[in-house]
Amino acid sequence: MSRHSGGSGELPLDDEIGREQEYVSMLYDRLDGLREQAAQRLTAELRNTGGTLQDRSQRDSSVAMYADQVEQFSAVENGLCFGRLDGDDDSRRYIGRLGIFDTTGDYDPLLMDWRAP
Repeated sequence: MSRHSGGSGELPLDDEIGREQEYVSMLYDRLDGLREQAAQRLTAELRNTGGTLQDRSQRDSSVAMYADQVEQFSAVENGLCFGRLDGDDDSRRYIGRLGIFDTTGDYDPLLMDWRAP
């Protein structure tokens, strides 16, 4: 069986690949959730009609923003995550075409946008 030497010990290569696949699958699940949320918000904004000139202007801005988000989330579907940085402290940072954050905790990055500083 192939073995991969990791920082604190050795893991079978199959376990390492499986763990990576689980992580990437979680990222795609989060992407699907973000896309669905943006699509729902877009639909809700499109249903808003009438109101003052300011209300209509705000609606148009919101529609444009949510439409852009849906488009962006769809555009990164292929090749969402394309790299991983391993730190000396066994930390891992995943690099991709979009930033995704953990909304259940301290908004830690789950996937860092490659264009980020």
